[in-house]
Amino acid sequence: SVIAYGDDTPGSRYLLLQHGRITHGFQFTDPDQRRRLTTYYGQKSGVGLAILNSPRKEKRIGVVGLGTGTLAAYGQKGDYVRIYEINSEVKRLATSRFTFVNDAITNGAKVDIILGDARLSMEREEPQHLDVLALDAFSSDAIPIHLLTKEAMQNYQKHLAPDGVLAVHISNRYLDLEPVVENLAKEFGYASVTVEDSESDDEWWIYTSTWVLLSKSTPLIDALRDLSKTDPEKKKATVVPLWTDDYASLLPIMSW
Repeated sequence: SVIAYGDDTPGSRYLLLQHGRITHGFQFTDPDQRRRLTTYYGQKSGVGLAILNSPRKEKRIGVVGLGTGTLAAYGQKGDYVRIYEINSEVKRLATSRFTFVNDAITNGAKVDIILGDARLSMEREEPQHLDVLALDAFSSDAIPIHLLTKEAMQNYQKHLAPDGVLAVHISNRYLDLEPVVENLAKEFGYASVTVEDSESDDEWWIYTSTWVLLSKSTPLIDALRDLSKTDPEKKKATVVPLWTDDYASLLPIMSW
């Protein structure tokens, strides 16, 4: 569903994309406001920090989960944004009712939207050398399990640049996915940091979000930790087995 909110006051009207009970992004309709980053993707969010602090001038950004296409708004002249989306209707809406993707192209970025299951698509592709790969495939508050297994991580590793960042969106009311992602970081030798961004009255268009950032570049993760003011001592105590294609259980990570 695409739902309109606000009134005729300049800057107050926006369109929101909702699937089930989950908001998949929204965009202001005012031409002067429509490139504003919203919901879980602000500049202080984990994925925002990862993209803005990527060491390369012309960035290669991968996204699993299109939504309204908000992350395409980070694409600048010379950047490449590759977005994987399983639902053709979402692609239709993101490129007709919302303008984040088309505005990025107008801004000089190249944007490709790949239809189909992201993991299967990436298994068939040549390495993409991505500076940032964002996992943002929500479905009613759950990330598909097959995107968080050891075998899936092997696939992501193939497509990341040597100092690239895997950004995993784990905002969830019912599941604590942080220990699952931390297991993948340990298994593959990645440094990691959890970045929490909170909503405020001053920026009501920014939602509270939690992202886990993984990279082989420890200095980059350290720099992102400093920028996010994350407490290095704040770690989850939950211990769960490494998820694989043969084994995964939601019970240990459920928020009771």
